[in-house]
Amino acid sequence: MGNCKNLNHAQHNEKVCNFLNQKAEFADWIITTAFYSSLHYVRHKVIPHTHTDKSGNTNTYPDFEELFNNFRNDGEGRHGFQKRWVDSSLSEIKFEYQRLYELSQNARYYNYNYQRDDAEKARGYLNTIKKVCLTKK
Repeated sequence: MGNCKNLNHAQHNEKVCNFLNQKAEFADWIITTAFYSSLHYVRHKVIPHTHTDKSGNTNTYPDFEELFNNFRNDGEGRHGFQKRWVDSSLSEIKFEYQRLYELSQNARYYNYNYQRDDAEKARGYLNTIKKVCLTKK
């Protein structure tokens, strides 16, 4: 299970999140780094991915880009693809991932004024996602 590159990236972003958590004024960036850490924990969980098609042919996708390029829907971006993948194959963290995605999008593009309790919720979502993603299949 897992891809060390994704795990290292997840842990790095989580360290930044924990560092920013020392200051309540950075709630927007705590949320954002929590989301990006979660994104990489999810990738660590699903990569490499082995898929057997209807003809019985088995392919292994060693990185997220290959998985994305082979399974995305027309016009679907990386975030949309990953949300769909979480919805269908990691349903136990579907809610947490969706909420972190929404909070992060809002923090980055619309309103950076978040409160400490919002950042704490985001960190709680991250912890749930991390726990699931680091559990062996």
